[in-house]
Amino acid sequence: MKLINNEYPDENTTCKSHGKYTAKIAYLGEHKITSTCPECSREENKKQADQKKDELAAKRRQIQIDFLEDANIIKRYWDMTLDDYKPREFQKNAHEKCLNFASRFDEMCSKGQCVIFCGGVGTGKTMLLSALIQSLRVGYYIRAVDISRNVRHAYSSNESELDVIEELANQRLLVIDEVGLQQNTKAEALLITDLIDRRYGNMVATILITNLDEEGVKESFGPRAFSRMMQKGAIISIDGESQR
Repeated sequence: MKLINNEYPDENTTCKSHGKYTAKIAYLGEHKITSTCPECSREENKKQADQKKDELAAKRRQIQIDFLEDANIIKRYWDMTLDDYKPREFQKNAHEKCLNFASRFDEMCSKGQCVIFCGGVGTGKTMLLSALIQSLRVGYYIRAVDISRNVRHAYSSNESELDVIEELANQRLLVIDEVGLQQNTKAEALLITDLIDRRYGNMVATILITNLDEEGVKESFGPRAFSRMMQKGAIISIDGESQR
């Protein structure tokens, strides 16, 4: 095996890109080895470091996208946490409630708490609750009508209605949007009530988003179901002008 002999004096040489520099000289047998231009070395090291940084950023971004897709967050509200949410005056109370919910999330789950966010169209409810899920890095968002659609789809697939409900019943945080819309049927209200009951038993937290006021929610679900929902629950109103 040939050994490298580096007992040779330095030499002045020229780099095509950076001009003259002093090179270290060594020989491997009769083969002369000249050290690389230090500026070229710095550029190559920076290039490799930048490449690793970009690869890491891309990996982190993909992890974030996977989470957002798994959580079913509307794309319009991607990359928004409670810290990013800038509440208007009429939204400040709801924002503070969400911050408190996030700080006490384990406790809220242990109670099987159900929280209802009420407010008119365009008052920022969906955006706020999407930000809550992203701040917690846990949770699932779904519209009430899509729960019914998923159940109906189960009839024509290998899943059962119970499979669909149980999957939702075991999410640590479930946000159900568009509750109590005019097109929501009585069957949908019963389905959601059953789901909330299961989640209460599983000691996981549920949040409902609706354009109805408290009386409207009570009418939609019925007094008995509403009373059960409020046993460990709360209603938070967001009253203000539409921001759309």
